[in-house]
Amino acid sequence: MTGYLAAPLAFPDSSPRGFTMLEDEPQFDPVRHLQIEYPTDVLSLAELGYSDEEIAECPTDFAVTSIFRILSDEGIAAMLETARKLEQLPPAMRGLPETFGVVCIGQGSCAIFASAKN
Repeated sequence: MTGYLAAPLAFPDSSPRGFTMLEDEPQFDPVRHLQIEYPTDVLSLAELGYSDEEIAECPTDFAVTSIFRILSDEGIAAMLETARKLEQLPPAMRGLPETFGVVCIGQGSCAIFASAKN
């Protein structure tokens, strides 16, 4: 391996040129929109056959989990509403709105993966 993700890219501080913000996008509220549940199964890179040397080049030994819940019913509804608004835009203007971005990059998800086996 060659140090994949050893130095993750910084999250951009501005929107791409041509990106259009959605009007009336649901405001993300982690208290209302998240219902994070631990996965039942978590596998490490070692369990998938990676060597200690390969794992040492990675930022974590985490490999994969079983399915698990992230969004509450209200969060699912907000994401569906946002997705339907995105469908109305021309394909070149469909970006990743804040509702999706916050869920996708939330820092709490890393802690869940790290502690799921404990």
